[in-house]
Amino acid sequence: MSLANTSSSANEDDIWSQILKESSNKTNYFEKKHVVMLGDPNAGKSLLLSKFQPISDVESLKSIALSYTFTDIFEDDTSEDPIGRINFWSLEGETAHNDLLKFALNHENIKNCMIMITLDFSQPWSLVDSLKKWLNILEDHIKSIFKDNSIGFKDLQDKLLIKWHEYVEPVAAVTTSDATSTASTTTTTSVQKKKFRKVNATPIEDTSVLPPLGENILTHNLGVPILIVCCKSDSVVMLEKDFDYKDDLFDYIQQYLRRISLQYGAGLIYTSARKEINCDVALEYLENMLFGFELKSKTQLIEKDQIFVPSGWDTYGKITLDFENQKVCKDAQELYENVVKKPSSIKRREMNQQTTITADEDQEFLQKLKSSMENEGEDMSSKLDQPSLDDKNKFDSANSSNMNNNNNSSSTGQTSTTSPTNSLRTSTGVGSTQNPEKAALANFFNSLISKEKTSRTSLSSTSLGTSTSSSSTNARLDAQKELEKLKQQPQPKK
Repeated sequence: MSLANTSSSANEDDIWSQILKESSNKTNYFEKKHVVMLGDPNAGKSLLLSKFQPISDVESLKSIALSYTFTDIFEDDTSEDPIGRINFWSLEGETAHNDLLKFALNHENIKNCMIMITLDFSQPWSLVDSLKKWLNILEDHIKSIFKDNSIGFKDLQDKLLIKWHEYVEPVAAVTTSDATSTASTTTTTSVQKKKFRKVNATPIEDTSVLPPLGENILTHNLGVPILIVCCKSDSVVMLEKDFDYKDDLFDYIQQYLRRISLQYGAGLIYTSARKEINCDVALEYLENMLFGFELKSKTQLIEKDQIFVPSGWDTYGKITLDFENQKVCKDAQELYENVVKKPSSIKRREMNQQTTITADEDQEFLQKLKSSMENEGEDMSSKLDQPSLDDKNKFDSANSSNMNNNNNSSSTGQTSTTSPTNSLRTSTGVGSTQNPEKAALANFFNSLISKEKTSRTSLSSTSLGTSTSSSSTNARLDAQKELEKLKQQPQPKK
């Protein structure tokens, strides 16, 4: 009995040891890779990402400066435990957010990283400018990472060079007739889902044994794999209908993008998340470049909305041959914007958008309003302090009339009975056409002026006391009567 118990306990120990060993192997086998998605706003990054992973709501990641999500990689569709994970970092697209790239792509993860540059194919006239902009941003950032470590950068460049030479075009897929003929013998094959397997290639450590590269291949080796993704490829129908795009023009666009891809050792693919075109192929290519899984999708150059050119397949000779078959442009050095021009309707729409009046911020608006009110207040005070030329003429004519009347009355020794209001009426026509309020003010000031002038004249005259007091008294009475009349008159409607 003791021997049996000992053997059973030994078997249990072996089982637990095996489980622990398998668990530790799975933990060590779990790989983490990174994909940094670059591109202009509204290029289609979020929709494409939604086709890669069903874990989180990708739509909620829109308008975030630097968003993050992930998707787990399984050995096959029946596996429950993932063997790897792809972390997706998506830069929103505004140039003001370029500094955030250091959190997604840095010295710690660049060895396990891949770059996706998304382009908006619904606007083919801006494809090349957008692509060159993001390639320059990426190049400057990578150089800043390895500014003090040129050896590490050289290692990444050699690794990318090896990947280029290791590419092998996949074998032809199994046709429908072949699958039907073998269905009876391999019943389980039709039930099993697609599997992934590692590509067991002999590792190359010395790049000196590699054959020389062809013309214009990897002239800008950044050390990281790049995939150029033209999103919204279903816009081909719209471009043909609205802007009269032909097949030759689509071929020219494809070949121009392939030239740029060749210089950076990048892959090129057209996708449409809305029509689900090549989204699965793009994910399969990411898994191949990051984890080494088998690539089953072949190069596609026939369908203009399903282009797929993996890194390592293309050459400058192939591009030149295809370029000669199109009739849009025969000069390979011609600028892209001179061939693929922006439609005039788009230019007019952009001009209208540029002339649209935008509202100022609250503080800026209030500051402008304050300045305007202060300027208006200064202008109003200056006008009140400086009477107009017409008012001066009116006052001068009234004063001269009063002076003449006062002089005449003093010379004849008679009391002057001329009212300053009457003299103002005869000189300016206040009673018939002028505003009553202005007339009242004019009468008031004229009475004061007349009073001062009369008092001065009376002091110099020979007759004392009687004529001066009577003249000033009459002037005050006349002014008071005129003011009472103006108060009783109905006010004009404003």
